[in-house]
Amino acid sequence: MNANQPTDVSGVYGRTWSEQECMLVLYYYSKNRHIPRSETTKYVNELSRMIGRNTSSILMRLENFAALDPDMSRVGLRHGGPMCEKVFKKLFNSPAALDATGELLMDQYKRRSEPTLFDPEPVKIPKAFGRYELLDPIGAGTCGKVFSCVDTHDGKAYALKIILTDKHPSERQIARFRREILLLKSQKHPGIISIFEDNLDTMQEFPGFVMELARMSLADHIQLSARPGPSQAERPLLETREAISILRSVFDAVSALHRSDPAVIHRDINPSNILLLPDGRWVIADFSLGKFIPCQEKLTTRVGGTFPYAAPEQQREGAVIDHRADIHALGVLVWELMCPGWPPYYNDTSVPKPLQPLIRRATQRAPNERYESVEELVDAFEAAIHTNGVLAIGDMQ
Repeated sequence: MNANQPTDVSGVYGRTWSEQECMLVLYYYSKNRHIPRSETTKYVNELSRMIGRNTSSILMRLENFAALDPDMSRVGLRHGGPMCEKVFKKLFNSPAALDATGELLMDQYKRRSEPTLFDPEPVKIPKAFGRYELLDPIGAGTCGKVFSCVDTHDGKAYALKIILTDKHPSERQIARFRREILLLKSQKHPGIISIFEDNLDTMQEFPGFVMELARMSLADHIQLSARPGPSQAERPLLETREAISILRSVFDAVSALHRSDPAVIHRDINPSNILLLPDGRWVIADFSLGKFIPCQEKLTTRVGGTFPYAAPEQQREGAVIDHRADIHALGVLVWELMCPGWPPYYNDTSVPKPLQPLIRRATQRAPNERYESVEELVDAFEAAIHTNGVLAIGDMQ
């Protein structure tokens, strides 16, 4: 680790929006909400000069507020984050307070943004990779943080993942993060999240990469859209056809990982790492525990994972770990999406009869007693949900 390397990488990746910036943009939004806006709109450019952010970033934040505005007939962009929502709820329905706050902030920012002989560019925010301006923090994992960002060249929204910077990352953390980038770059599949840009060659100690920005995770979707069961004895579930469609997408993506050369195992498949993209695709993300597995090689390192999706061998030091750890996770995912009982899944007596042998075999403690491949699991799944070639939806309810 370079002793001169700063732990604060805001000079590399920029900074997220502050509460004051959100308040000022909300003030302008409230005054101009019914006026069409673009990068050439006068007040958009005025905000850009005051805050020091690109017009694309200003427009993105205005769209965030439009998504929260109950009077707007169209749906805006819901990537505002908790702070954006808090500012909106606090001030939007209090016009007097919003006006007072906005006028005060406008005066402060105008003074800051006025060029002087000694400071001709008093407000200048660094951009990630020279083009992406940070918006909001949207997630964090064991070794990385994820931010929404906007491409200042084309105005499109993306996600930026960087290594955790609260303290100097360890060599192991850096190696894991770099491995995640290499894994994603090796995969080109509609069911695996795409990476657009990385800085492995130029930023060795604080790597980061730009990827597709998701609408939400499967965990969030279940919480928002699952239908309550007929009694409290049953968990809320997604509509059966949707659950089957999601599972098929995930099966296809995991199968592609296992069939790639070299093969890849994910080791942390769970609803939080399955994401819904704006185009309606479900994709697998977060490869921080992922691993290339050359032919005939097996891992013997304890790697953790997410309970109850992690296979038993992932928690045992020195245990052999291969692609069947992902098979275990897929079996638990089938239970979570298709079965109404409450955890633990292995004691659930409400599992629909056609799915009982599938879940039982996929989640066996011994890897050699599970399905040998995703394709084998898929065959069992399709057989379980079909009767004479017709989806047996009624049997799954």
